[in-house]
This record gives sequence, structure tokens and C-alpha cells, in this order.
Amino acid sequence: MTSFAAFPFRGGNRFRIPFVQGPLFVAIYFVEAGIFFAIVPWTGLWTMNSLLHSSLALAVWADNPFVRGFVSGLGLAQILIGTRDLIRISREWKRREGGE
Repeated sequence: MTSFAAFPFRGGNRFRIPFVQGPLFVAIYFVEAGIFFAIVPWTGLWTMNSLLHSSLALAVWADNPFVRGFVSGLGLAQILIGTRDLIRISREWKRREGGE
């Protein structure tokens, strides 16, 4: 049985990967969620959703174009945040690669 301590993260690319994984996955999540929220309010998935149409008041609210636009706007904001983070991560990665 081999312990984790037998594989120290030193030297080469193995040192950098764990420090990039968390922020990279969060940035990718923001982009994916943003794409989802930007597109879904205008598809059949939104209009045929049984949860959104479980009551008349919620159905009227969910079918309002302003609400759909608001959700799409939040999706676009998430795309921008995720893209900004991906650019920042890429610059940091290049800086670490060039600095060593």
C-alpha cells in the first residue's frame, strides 16, 4: 500500500496542477451554467417545466418575458465572470511558466 506522502508534488508540472484545478473548475462551471441560464428560458424546457407551472401564479410569473430576460441576463453575467476567471488563470499560468 502506497501513501500519498510517497508522491510529493515537487518539480516539473506536477507542482502546478493542484493549485490550478480548483479555480479552473469553478471558472468552467460559471461558463457552463451561464450558457444554460442564457438559453433555457427561451426553450421548451422552460415552458413545459412542471415545477414552474405547478401553480397559476408561478406559471404567469415564469412565462413573463421580463423574468426570462432577467434569468438570461444572469446567465450572461455568469459567462462574463467565468471568462474573466479563465483569462486570469491563463495569465497566471503563463506567468508561472515564464518566471521559472
